[in-house]
Amino acid sequence: MRITLTALTLGVVLATGIPAQDEGPNLSTKFGIGTTTQYFYRGIQQENGGFIVQPEIGIGGVVHESDDAVSQVHWEMGLWNSLHEGNTGTSGGAQTMWYESRFYLGVGASLPSNVDASMRYVVRSSPNGVFSTTEELQFLAEWDDSDRWEDSDIGGLHPSVELSFELSGGSDAGADLGTYLGLSATPSYVLDEFITVKAPITFGFSLGDYYENAGGADDTFGFLSLGLMGEMTEVLPPEYGPWVLTGGLELLFLGDNAETINTGDPFEAILSVGMMLHW
Repeated sequence: MRITLTALTLGVVLATGIPAQDEGPNLSTKFGIGTTTQYFYRGIQQENGGFIVQPEIGIGGVVHESDDAVSQVHWEMGLWNSLHEGNTGTSGGAQTMWYESRFYLGVGASLPSNVDASMRYVVRSSPNGVFSTTEELQFLAEWDDSDRWEDSDIGGLHPSVELSFELSGGSDAGADLGTYLGLSATPSYVLDEFITVKAPITFGFSLGDYYENAGGADDTFGFLSLGLMGEMTEVLPPEYGPWVLTGGLELLFLGDNAETINTGDPFEAILSVGMMLHW
């Protein structure tokens, strides 16, 4: 655990110590790291104790731009991780605290009225062997409606929808491959030039076999997430890149089968904080 935490700390120091570089208009990179008091994946408990740290890195680019109906075609690739000290990590007897590694590869298109549609292939695996690998095909649509609120301090509602099909493995307690539907919105309010307050809300549903229990019975309703978070830019001097600091509270209300996985608790309050660098 000490070696892992040292490596993560070194990574943050190196990232913050390297000035942001212009990679050109067709390439973007992100690096982030955060911590949370509990980790739930789509309302399904993963870890509720010990130290949790979640680093990620991603890269993307634009392959086509035009003034037609499809104004931009883009791609993305990245790796998101969750490292645990609790029962699913080193305290549970695992050789490493590296609980989850999530790789994604996607393509998308920017459509009229600021709608972005994309498709992702996602592999969710456990380097310390706590759960079996799951593969998914995800379809996402997001609407940036901020221009409709340009005469106010409201930053938009940013509604989005996600439809995901499990191709192998599974995230719940059942044996069947499932289909997940997520409906989200992220209302935001601009306090000043550097601080924005957001109130994300997400409903998670099973369209078939996603929130199963051990007996195979499926719940349509998986979870409701209500959040309140702050986002602050210009955290560090400009020469170190556009770091963004985030932190907030999430209230999680669970459906019956997600509640059973969470040892019978239907409600959780989760605190989190993180930093993200885009360049």
